[in-house]
Amino acid sequence: MFKGFDQIITIPSGTRYTVSQIGYYNFWYPSSDSDEQGVLSESVSGMYLSWRGGGDLWTPYQVTETVAKQCGSPIRVIWVYNEDMKNG
Repeated sequence: MFKGFDQIITIPSGTRYTVSQIGYYNFWYPSSDSDEQGVLSESVSGMYLSWRGGGDLWTPYQVTETVAKQCGSPIRVIWVYNEDMKNG
C-alpha cells in the first residue's frame, strides 16, 4: 500500500493501536505501556505521518481530536499495528 503525505485512509475496526508518549528529545513515540494499547471498535480515518520511532511494529496516523480522546492519546496521533493493516 502506498503511504503518501496527505493521503487519508480508513483504519479498519479491529485494528490494534497504541497512544503517543513523549520520549527522547521531546519527540513523540508509540507507548510501550500495554495499558495504553487497544483495539479500534469502529473504522476511523487517518492520515499517514512519516515519523520515525515506531520501528517495524507501529505506524503513526493523525486522527481527529475525538478519535484521539477516545483512544486516550494526548495528541491527535495514534500508532497502528502494522501487521493488522497488512491483513485488513
